[in-house]
Amino acid sequence: MWPNGNALGSTLIVQDKPFQVVGIFKDARLRNSTEGPIPSLYVPYWQNDFYPQVDSRMVIRISGDPQKMLPLLRQEAMKVDPDVPIAEDMTMTAQVDGQYRPVLMASAVLVCAGIVALFLSAIGLYAVLAFNVSQRTREIGIRMALGAQHTDVVRLVAKQAMTLVLVGVGIGLVAAFTLAQLLSSLLYGVTATDPLTVVAVTGLLMLVALLACYIPSRRATRVDPMTALRYE
Repeated sequence: MWPNGNALGSTLIVQDKPFQVVGIFKDARLRNSTEGPIPSLYVPYWQNDFYPQVDSRMVIRISGDPQKMLPLLRQEAMKVDPDVPIAEDMTMTAQVDGQYRPVLMASAVLVCAGIVALFLSAIGLYAVLAFNVSQRTREIGIRMALGAQHTDVVRLVAKQAMTLVLVGVGIGLVAAFTLAQLLSSLLYGVTATDPLTVVAVTGLLMLVALLACYIPSRRATRVDPMTALRYE
């Protein structure tokens, strides 16, 4: 408000009332960290005649269990003025939890949605790769009839399947990094491209892909080559 000079000693008009600036405090997120700093004014309690009236709050530091001290603090306040309404007498932990309840709810919903999406992705990946291997039963029978070992067949199927999976993972990572920027405002404590999360999810999908091609290929190698050659 005073970009070209010192605010100390200046006069601020609020609701047609003059206030002299006697101090400056740093930017603060008074409600919660999800909101940016907002213009705020501290006035002496007895000069607080704004309309609508602003409630007064006291922050009390105590030693010991704060929950047990709340009844005593309420009694002391009632001794000063029995008619004063007292609300939100709670610990700072409860106050912070209440402010962040929407964030915690959104976090829980996103985590559940992510788990469901990961589970469905794993099922779909397994089904596609298992179907692809089952369609190659005749090819596997021919290879085994020509002398291919079980490990050779499993290695061949795994190599071809993992090539497709790596291409899909690459495309998925690019899309994930792009879309993650849209959710960056809902993330706290981690970045939109958190390395641990990306590595863990990618590794899990790779493991599912390996199982998806290993289990059907092992099953196919146990089939008699003649039976496999007659497979339609």
